[in-house]
Amino acid sequence: MDLRLKLFGIMVLAAGAGAQVRAHPLQAEPINHPYVFTFDQFHLDVDGDESLVQGGLLLIAETRCLACHAASKEWNERLEPPPGPDLSAVGSRLDADTIWLMVRSPQHRKKGTLMPGMFSGADDDAEKVEAIAQYLVSLKQPTKPMPAGDAVRGRDLYHKVGCVACHEPAADQRPPGVPLDREVEKPGNASVPIAFADAYEFHTLARFILDPLKTHPAGRMPSMRLTEHEASDMAAYLHVGRTAEKAMEREVLKIAPQTPERGRELFVTQRCSACHATGESLERRSAHPLAELNSHAGCLADKPDQGAPRFDFNPLQRRALRLALDHLQQHAPQPLTAMERTDWQMRRLNCYACHDRDGKGGPEDPRAQYFQAQVRGADLLGDHGRLPPSLDHIGWKLKPAWLDQALRGQAPRVHPALTVRMPDFGKGNIATLSVDFKTADVHIAKAEKPPSVADALKGAKLMNVGGLGCVRCHGLGGQPAIEMDGSDLTHSTDRLTPLYFQSILLNPLDIQLGSPMPALFNDRPHANQDIADLWEHLAKVKR
Repeated sequence: MDLRLKLFGIMVLAAGAGAQVRAHPLQAEPINHPYVFTFDQFHLDVDGDESLVQGGLLLIAETRCLACHAASKEWNERLEPPPGPDLSAVGSRLDADTIWLMVRSPQHRKKGTLMPGMFSGADDDAEKVEAIAQYLVSLKQPTKPMPAGDAVRGRDLYHKVGCVACHEPAADQRPPGVPLDREVEKPGNASVPIAFADAYEFHTLARFILDPLKTHPAGRMPSMRLTEHEASDMAAYLHVGRTAEKAMEREVLKIAPQTPERGRELFVTQRCSACHATGESLERRSAHPLAELNSHAGCLADKPDQGAPRFDFNPLQRRALRLALDHLQQHAPQPLTAMERTDWQMRRLNCYACHDRDGKGGPEDPRAQYFQAQVRGADLLGDHGRLPPSLDHIGWKLKPAWLDQALRGQAPRVHPALTVRMPDFGKGNIATLSVDFKTADVHIAKAEKPPSVADALKGAKLMNVGGLGCVRCHGLGGQPAIEMDGSDLTHSTDRLTPLYFQSILLNPLDIQLGSPMPALFNDRPHANQDIADLWEHLAKVKR
């Protein structure tokens, strides 16, 4: 460890020991229930039963109830459980003590985890846990070394690219623009825990940060599209003050030696294989069908029976789950509209942590204050210059091919000065969302049919300073904007539908709430022809 990293570690630890007790993201306030961000974000104790049914269905889906409990075909399609973490190389990522603790008591080792505890105090539990741990420790794959990381750069990156939309901001990281004499506001919503960062070996942690979808195929931890050096920097930051927890109970109990072969058998009988892949062909055993479950017994009891999975649901979650279970036992699912399907998938993927749609979601202010853009005219652009865009009208706004790319974070950047990045959730995880956006946002705008003939030369004149002056605020064809850095227009005709382009120019505030773009076409006698000429010019710009 170089001197710079040592000094940074001392600084962070000193801050944590003083008034700022949450100086590092690993020191986030613990969550004592299985944490589904959008359930906690959108549901309260005062909610009525109808609203909580929907929250309960979300919990059933995200806690993977249907991985063990069979449901009707219709409900299974609605509540399809995401795959759990891939354990095929877990022995290369985590040591035996960490694996033992996680199997023995998941909510102790990783506060907020969705994984249930399967052992509740039977005499032979310790031996069973040891056997499963030995099996998982045996699952190894070589880890390709990563570059050396810089914790200082990693801290900066962690707070810029969007990690803080879901995870804890550090108390010693002051957001840009917050005066030194003002206390930094802390998030009101809890943060998704990252407690395993202290257990991972450096190179495996950096590899995970680089490509989380390889280990977490469900996309709940998406790829932030980092370079190897950036992933290593962030791993170095998350390892500052690292102290991996040791399994003292495992040592004290002096457990008889166990074999991986017995652990493999228990991995199946305890139904671990229902959620987790291990790179081996293992049986997946089912429990009682969902239709036969008692909503006040088993894991939903106020005090779960011995042998029942322990999720440590809080009272609001239990109430929501009971209402949802009673509902699906009595009713077939009603077909969802495309608008309802987009909301459902956005809640499951936690898109609302960064984006708003139809007045719902978006980063809460204490998290949004870390999203910045170092651009000219940032003050005039307001939130449009620093926050992820609203998803209102997105299926109407973007052409299908561009929308597919954008949802995976693979489209060319339109706002290159933004520090926050669009993650990649994985192709399979956003496939239905892309389709539903397009269906939900069939939009009838008050716009006249565009002219059939357009003149690119006239469009070029309108674009330049002697015309409407679009180039004052917008980059185009590799040339930066003259005065302030708004969106880049180079890919406009690849990206936008013609009708949206026409509508946003005619009525910017009607189409995009709070848009900083002026209504330049209100008094132009041939506005639609001008817009058509601009479109024709943009279509000919060199990409």
